[in-house]
Amino acid sequence: MAYRIRCNSCNHVFTSQYRSACCPRRCHGSSSTSILSDIAELAVDVAVAYVAADIVSDVASSVVSSLFDW
Repeated sequence: MAYRIRCNSCNHVFTSQYRSACCPRRCHGSSSTSILSDIAELAVDVAVAYVAADIVSDVASSVVSSLFDW
């Protein structure tokens, strides 16, 4: 999964494979990301996991009910 991250120091937006990635621009000392972007990414991850679990549950329920509908 790729993450869009905004650097707190220089406001540079970059894409990374990790949420805790450092800004690729080395012109500043601090390269931490904002807490709001971390919260937003976590919310999206939780929402995707919930939807995936709901879909798996529906499919599993359909398969089990079709096994007993002889």
